[in-house]
Amino acid sequence: MKATVKGIDFILNDGGLSAILNVQTVKFHRDTVVVLEDLIAISSMSSEEREKAKSKLEELSSEALKTVVQAATTALLGLGQ
Repeated sequence: MKATVKGIDFILNDGGLSAILNVQTVKFHRDTVVVLEDLIAISSMSSEEREKAKSKLEELSSEALKTVVQAATTALLGLGQ
C-alpha cells in the first residue's frame, strides 16, 4: 500500500481535510456589526425600519449574528440553490 499526496495531506494536522473538501473558514468578529449597520443606513428602508433593524442587530448574540451573516452570504453567492 502507498499513500497518495492527498492521503498524506489528509493525515497531516494542517487543514488537510479542509483542503480536500475546498472548505474555507471565515472568522467573524463582533466589530463586523459596524459594517452591517452601515449597510442598513444606506438601504432603501424607511427611517423607522432602519432604526428597528439596528435595534434588532444590537440585540443579537454573536452566534445568532453569525447565523444571519452565513445565511446572507449563502443567499448572495447563490449557494442555497
